[in-house]
Amino acid sequence: NDALDYSYRAISHEKNDTVLRTVVVYNSNCLGRSFTFSTDAGHFVSCIMGNEPYLTAHEAGGHGFAHLADEYVEVGKENETLPVDEKEELQYLHTSLGFNMNVDYNAEKPTWAKFIGDKRYASEGIGVYEGGYTYGKGVYRPTINSIMNDYTLSNTFNAPCREQIFKRIMKYAYGEYNYNEKDFYDYDVINMNRPNVNEARNRANGSSTVKNHITHHGQAPKIIKGFSVKKYLNRVSQGNK
Repeated sequence: NDALDYSYRAISHEKNDTVLRTVVVYNSNCLGRSFTFSTDAGHFVSCIMGNEPYLTAHEAGGHGFAHLADEYVEVGKENETLPVDEKEELQYLHTSLGFNMNVDYNAEKPTWAKFIGDKRYASEGIGVYEGGYTYGKGVYRPTINSIMNDYTLSNTFNAPCREQIFKRIMKYAYGEYNYNEKDFYDYDVINMNRPNVNEARNRANGSSTVKNHITHHGQAPKIIKGFSVKKYLNRVSQGNK
């Protein structure tokens, strides 16, 4: 809350920039797991605890900006199934907010189904892989690995993740934007053909055993519904955080 308060005082109100995007980098000697919390309006705070090269991209870029879910399995939850209440929450996030679209409990027709079998994305190995959203069973991810799974093996976002990033960029750039798949592909193909991206992707997909990055990384992101900057600041001014 303090981070959101500080961000609110720093943004440019003259440009109607009212979405708070905050990254807090802790001292190198700080122990703990990185985390991100965001709101249904798009505000987010990412707290980075560690100097892993792609940690900020995972937390602030993936969780915070694009509202992507973790694609990894939490240590100790390899045999746990996605609980009913979290399944219902995931459904709400998909249908009402368009969040966490890179994981799904529907293996027959996941949110990224259109990418499966699309020859343009064949090199990414997009399919339906069980395990994600911190659970080992009953929930699925699009690729063996990506930066939203184990960023120590992959520094790239898979295509379903990149699509969500593209949508967020266009929304914030143009306000009302009617998504067009051709717009996304025309932009995405530029990045797909970069040599270093293909090298990283091949390296990640070349291993069927993805290391769990929990020891390096953080907590699953939390989403606060109905958060209002104006109401929050009113509470702060009255001494009630």
